[in-house]
Amino acid sequence: MARSRILFVLLLAACGGSETPIPEIPPIDDEAMVGGAGGEETETATTLPEEGGPRVRLGRVHVDQGATLSLPGAGCREVLVFVEEGNLRTPADEDLPGGTLYRTQRATDLVAIEAATAVVALAIPAEEPVAADAAEPEGTDPGAEPEGTDPGADPEVAAAPEAPDAGAEAAAPCTERVMGDVVVDLGSLEEHQRAEGKLKVRILLDREGGATFAAMSLLEGTADLDVPTHTHEDSAEVLLVDSGDGTMILGEERFALTPGRVVYVPPGTPHGYEHGEAPLRVYQIYAGPGPEQRFRATETPEDDAQ
Repeated sequence: MARSRILFVLLLAACGGSETPIPEIPPIDDEAMVGGAGGEETETATTLPEEGGPRVRLGRVHVDQGATLSLPGAGCREVLVFVEEGNLRTPADEDLPGGTLYRTQRATDLVAIEAATAVVALAIPAEEPVAADAAEPEGTDPGAEPEGTDPGADPEVAAAPEAPDAGAEAAAPCTERVMGDVVVDLGSLEEHQRAEGKLKVRILLDREGGATFAAMSLLEGTADLDVPTHTHEDSAEVLLVDSGDGTMILGEERFALTPGRVVYVPPGTPHGYEHGEAPLRVYQIYAGPGPEQRFRATETPEDDAQ
């Protein structure tokens, strides 16, 4: 089956939460990201830190029936695919219907048995380069540098950082930390309630479930949910707003949340949320995993929705 090659329309969400359109970039599979969605122009979004921190691409892709979604494979790259609707099939002939999460660290083609919509996250830890001997998807340069940003570059262009020394000791743990593929059914997950029932959380994937570099959760808040300002010292948080509105607090900045917006919260950055007029539904990534475990803990009055 021929792999479709299309251009992705991306939004660059920097640490301050601003959105900068990038009119054209090469197909993401050429950069060992996510590509080959096929058939029609696909909208997704990306978040990249301005100065260090884990690198995360997060967004939604639409895959036509019969088309292929090509995922990158590398020890230092973890890909999470949450199928919202439709049906994707793995190379092992395992179906991924709506409400299913698929996690991998290897080059994989998912074929759309039915037209599908999926939220896709790609996480690369800040301290890890891409292993030189890790498998890359077809059509990529095995020696390509990992995606990143140049703080001094034009804000409309995402640039790659300098390539790490191929012999750097940091590359070795990448291949040693490759885990097997994971499939999770949303319906099988426990629902955790916080903020006196105003926030419902389902942890799609954490370290216990097989995550290496990124945990993923689905958060649903009532129209009167507020999240007090708090920090995560060792993890970046990335949010994709599925529906709802409200005001995001990020450091000294405040800005509106709207459907489709992606926000990158660097490690150690104070952040919070003030409710709007509609209930909020958000996909949440923690790179690295850990802070999501607070949702499993017994809530105390001081915890609120943090």
